Amino acid sequence: MTIYKFHPGEHMLQELVIENFTIIRNMHLETKQGMTVLTGETGAGKSILIDALSLALGGRADASQIYPGRDKTDISAVFLLDQQTRAAQYLATHGLNNVDADLTCILRCLINKKGRSQCYVNGKPVTKQILKGLGVLLVNIHGQHEHHGLLSPHEQLFHLDRYAGHNDLVQAVTLAAKSLKDIQLQLDLLQEAKNQEASQRDLLTYQLTELDGLHLTAGEVKSLEEKQRRYRHQESILEHCTSVSACLEADTGANVLESVTRIKKELQAITRYDDGLTNTLKLVDEAEINLQEAAAEVGAYINNIDHDHGELVQIEARLERLYDLSRKHRVDLGQLFEHYQTIKEALTDCSENDDKIHALTIEKEQALLKYQRAAHKLSLSRQRAANELSPEIVKLMNNLGMVQGKFAVKFTKLDIDQANTMGAEQLEFQVSTNPGQPLGALSKVISGGELSRISLSIQVLTAIKAPTPTLIFDEVDVGVGGSVAEIVGRLLKSLGQHCQVLCVTHLAQVASQAHQHVKVSKEIKATKTCYQVKNLSKNCRKQEIARMLGGVNITEQTLAHAGEMLGASMV
Repeated sequence: MTIYKFHPGEHMLQELVIENFTIIRNMHLETKQGMTVLTGETGAGKSILIDALSLALGGRADASQIYPGRDKTDISAVFLLDQQTRAAQYLATHGLNNVDADLTCILRCLINKKGRSQCYVNGKPVTKQILKGLGVLLVNIHGQHEHHGLLSPHEQLFHLDRYAGHNDLVQAVTLAAKSLKDIQLQLDLLQEAKNQEASQRDLLTYQLTELDGLHLTAGEVKSLEEKQRRYRHQESILEHCTSVSACLEADTGANVLESVTRIKKELQAITRYDDGLTNTLKLVDEAEINLQEAAAEVGAYINNIDHDHGELVQIEARLERLYDLSRKHRVDLGQLFEHYQTIKEALTDCSENDDKIHALTIEKEQALLKYQRAAHKLSLSRQRAANELSPEIVKLMNNLGMVQGKFAVKFTKLDIDQANTMGAEQLEFQVSTNPGQPLGALSKVISGGELSRISLSIQVLTAIKAPTPTLIFDEVDVGVGGSVAEIVGRLLKSLGQHCQVLCVTHLAQVASQAHQHVKVSKEIKATKTCYQVKNLSKNCRKQEIARMLGGVNITEQTLAHAGEMLGASMV
């Protein structure tokens, strides 16, 4: 692949190399600055070149686009960039600069039989999203179908914004609108939850009030049940305690402590003569101490036994109340306190939702104010752009045969609840193409030919403002002819002084104005279709212009006319 030497200030599509794409087996197209036209018979495949370039720029891939009998499609596009262009900055931001030539950008797209694509920028694999982001900065394609697309208010807004070049204002409005929408969505969800829980909140409040009256504490149920058991079995407990106390230290008869004390004395006597039972003596000594402590604790316990029957009545009444509420709330008695805490937390969550709604309401007011400020700035910029664009379009309309044509942009302010990511207004392109005819919507007052001329005017004017190195016009001159077609050609040629222009056309008047001329042709040989592109010399170019003028039979007069057209375009 040949790389041209870069010239200061030059930024354009330099080469397009296509392998195995639809009917193209191999093709290599070199382009230059200025205006280049692509011509050829109907069906020759001129627009296929545009389709191939679109794929290299991140367009949608399809396995059906592979040349029959081949495994893959391979498309490469080479651009030369000025360091100041947004595309060059985009490459630097994403680390995609060409190490061999920083001002060269090579895009490549491979499509396999499964319809999957692989994308590369300067030999580095990239995602389709990154490639698309770069593509819109390199090439702007205007198709013939945009004439009818221009009837859409959304498309009209797009062209005005592109002419105004206020991308930062559009982005600010978009972000502010999305933020406002996100906050409103959160508010709606919280409000819906609040509405759904309204009845539940009333029930929780009633239950909490009921349980609050109990002054229930953690572990209270367990403590009450233990006390209840002691009071109910108090006599049996006292009987057993008395028996234990008697065994330990009864005043009459044998008791455990006396027996242990006697054993201790016997062991002490033995150890005076033999220390073999010293450890045994130690164990008995410890047992005596433990039994003395046990006897003291049993005695204290007996003395502290409460014989107040009234407290038992109170305890059982309290437990009965708690039990009734546990049944009412359908929880185990032992889980009543935890249930009480759960109700308190649920009501706290409801209160937190109220706090969140309040906080989001304030946040929404701030976001709305931010959106209104951003939308106001965008509206003012759009008004200024419309005031600047309208007379320019009128001038082109007059040049294109609509001598007393008029053009204006009508703005309609939206209600705040209708305002969206596109701004706080709708707009409508209005025209008048005949004397005395009032301004009216573009879609209602003009013919197809008039629409194509006005659309071309808008596309040319907005293209001049758009900072893309290469502009492509794919049969945008459809519907015009005669002297108007010549003016269209001059218009595109003048545009070529600002940037690179590629134009697919069937009009000799347009083709004759170009700085370079490429002919596209195809020929069927046996069962194969041969596709060819050729940069025309001056003489071949005259032949092609004559063909476009005269059709199959090219006369000397037609050739002379073609020569005159080419000569006039050089002036």
